[in-house]
Amino acid sequence: MAKGTKKTTQTKAISKNGDSAVQRIEDHLEFDDSLLPTSEELERLKLIDPKIIDWILEAAKDKQDARHNWNDRVMGLAETNSARHYYIDKMTIRAALFITIFITGLSALLIYFDQIITGSVFAGVVLISCVGMFLNFRTNKKKTQEGVNDK
Repeated sequence: MAKGTKKTTQTKAISKNGDSAVQRIEDHLEFDDSLLPTSEELERLKLIDPKIIDWILEAAKDKQDARHNWNDRVMGLAETNSARHYYIDKMTIRAALFITIFITGLSALLIYFDQIITGSVFAGVVLISCVGMFLNFRTNKKKTQEGVNDK
């Protein structure tokens, strides 16, 4: 059956001026993930009850089916979560595009009504802001994904 060991590692880092500290704790669990006992154990159990082998095989099959079922559910949740994030990202980019087009049109309208400097400055600020937001969106997205992958 499953036999395991647990190892805990702690690391503490303190900055040079001593005002901040970071503590990192790692737990390592290692298990022999065999669902069946060793052959020696099986022989001892068979002496106790000859039908125990069938029961152990059935229990191992049930455990394996439960693991596969759990894995399928986890993968389904991950796929749903990924699809949701993709949809939100797509809608965010579309909304930013429509806002940019609207404000650019507003700038053109200001220029049309002889507010050339105001319209030009407004368009420039909007253009610079939108480029900055798009770049910041990608940077934040990468940082978020790295944080999730580290866990």
